Amino acid sequence: MLHDLRTMFAGTKKAPILIAAVAVLCLPASSFAASAQRADDCASMKQLIQDAGKYLYRYTDPKHPSLQLYTLYVRSDSQCNVGEALEAEAVPLRDGCTIPTCVKQDTYGQH
Repeated sequence: MLHDLRTMFAGTKKAPILIAAVAVLCLPASSFAASAQRADDCASMKQLIQDAGKYLYRYTDPKHPSLQLYTLYVRSDSQCNVGEALEAEAVPLRDGCTIPTCVKQDTYGQH
């Protein structure tokens, strides 16, 4: 398909833009699914993580209301980067809610 687009738009200035747009549209929608839904409470956050495998939690910094913060919560440690481990962390602005997230580890396995 990409080769067909190149030949169809060969010699035009719009070819790179069109090819980039098609490439973005071909990305799997599941990579964005965890961020598309909003969780209103701890239980719904946990359910979204269980269903989608991850949830991108957006919240406002209480000390700096104009600052938007993000934390990615995941279902398993296979989603953590090298040097990170899955640990239960308190969810900001959600009293009593702890959910696993990837946390950087030092050389001795502690964060």
